Amino acid sequence: MQALEVQLLGPVELRSGDRPLDAGPRQRRHVLAAIAVDAGRPVPVDVIVERVWGEQSPPQARRSVHAHVARLRRVLEEAGSSGALAHDTVGYSLGQDALVVDLHRFRELTAQGHEHAALRLWRGEPLTGLAGDWADRLRVIWERQRLDAMLAWAAAELAGGTAARTTGPLAELVAEHPLHEGLSAALIRALSASGQSAKALGVYAATRQRLEIELGTEPGPDLRVVHRSLLKAQDREANRVTPAQLPPAARTFVGRAYELDRLDEMLAGESAGPPIVVVSGTAGVGKTALAVTAAHRVHDRFPDGQLYVDLRGYDSTPPLDASSVLAGFLTALGVASADIPFDLEQRAARFRTEVAQRRVLLVLDNAASAEQVRPLLPGSPSCAVLVTSRNTMVCLVALYGAHRLMLDVLSAEDAYTLLQRLIGASVDDEAPAAYALAELCARLPLALRMASELAVARPGITLSWLVTELRDRQERLSRLDADGDPRAGVSAVFSWSLRRLPAPVARTFRLLGLYPGEDFGIGSVAVLAGLDTATARRHLDTLAGVHLITPTGPDRYLMHDLLRAYALSPDLS
Repeated sequence: MQALEVQLLGPVELRSGDRPLDAGPRQRRHVLAAIAVDAGRPVPVDVIVERVWGEQSPPQARRSVHAHVARLRRVLEEAGSSGALAHDTVGYSLGQDALVVDLHRFRELTAQGHEHAALRLWRGEPLTGLAGDWADRLRVIWERQRLDAMLAWAAAELAGGTAARTTGPLAELVAEHPLHEGLSAALIRALSASGQSAKALGVYAATRQRLEIELGTEPGPDLRVVHRSLLKAQDREANRVTPAQLPPAARTFVGRAYELDRLDEMLAGESAGPPIVVVSGTAGVGKTALAVTAAHRVHDRFPDGQLYVDLRGYDSTPPLDASSVLAGFLTALGVASADIPFDLEQRAARFRTEVAQRRVLLVLDNAASAEQVRPLLPGSPSCAVLVTSRNTMVCLVALYGAHRLMLDVLSAEDAYTLLQRLIGASVDDEAPAAYALAELCARLPLALRMASELAVARPGITLSWLVTELRDRQERLSRLDADGDPRAGVSAVFSWSLRRLPAPVARTFRLLGLYPGEDFGIGSVAVLAGLDTATARRHLDTLAGVHLITPTGPDRYLMHDLLRAYALSPDLS
């Protein structure tokens, strides 16, 4: 048997599944409506008569009710809904479930907070074409309920940052009810929140004029408050600052075409919240250069600003705290110092408010942990967040659906191209040595840049001579340390990863420098470090999580040559 449905929120109709049934002429549909409004309960015949004909009913009214019900029953029986229209000593009743009637489904959905779904049940004027005091009274009552549902839906969408969805439906209702101040106020809020302040002011002006002409009154308190808020928002808009904090992109950036395309896709993702992308990889692999290059490629999508911060998660100085970062972001967005809250949670909430209707890109570089990043996340899907870290940021992926991009070392060809750009055309004269130099630098962009500086600073030496000089691991680390610069030296950059590790895990890392093979498994590490298998696995997971080792298969790992040299460094002994 197909599901029966009676529709009252528009023309009175009877349906079985997707098929319309013949509910008959206007008077029969009036009888159907008189019974359906109390679906699930019996309606006395005298009540049906009053609802259809009013107090001055004709003598044959009761007989007409019985005749109309008989015809409706026949239609229902032919549609396979036998027994849907029942009779007992009290009167006629429609079904056992009131939700067969759209009016009752509307009320149930609004009671559950699903106003948007409830509003979709309306198909025009309720009880279309039915005359009489009873139908007129119901239309007034039901219309009031529809307006309440619309206002509740608009308030929920406004709170959720999606007020733009409500502007069209609200504008239609304001046209139908031009003196309803609540609807006008809701439309003004929605227009303002969706960046249409001029239209919002127009709605207020038109509403005020209608109230003065037709009622001789001024706007009420709610409408006046909305108007004042709108004027304040316009003042803020006029003083709004558009930050452009991205550092310059590296002129010698090479390769990474696949990664850049993936970042383009990830940052354009459609979701309930902002797209969040985590670029992770080992020290010196070029995470910052990739992120900054990608951010410059998509900055046109974020006309309301680009915010950048180095969180110093792996640095010679302590990591930045989220509260300080938020203060900087709010200042960059034009918030006066006196208006920046002191409490971290309040700062985070104010930040989310400031960017709620803006298209802003955040680049959170060199993050230490998900906890450091969490307060900095906007709530609006109009924003996007690009995070770089040596940490895999599992919590951001699990809790916020962040996309993850693991950055590997450069390909041999891209490493060679980078040497060409850094050193010059002479690289082509010693191509085999250039490829060997790239491998000695583990194809890490940072190490390649340091090695290139050695070649450029001493033009009299050949690349072959430099390769010979760097074959000794400890000599290589020493040469690639950029005169002790803590931000450019390879050893220094590696050391910041090690400092964040628990002491037992750091000890396992140092011992891995002694391992004779190229790759290693959990059992070998357990023997080497004197650990049980479970502890060895945890240590290796931790080292892989900060990219000091690289998984190569089930329970197999690899440590590139520069990290192996660093693990054997006398400074770590």
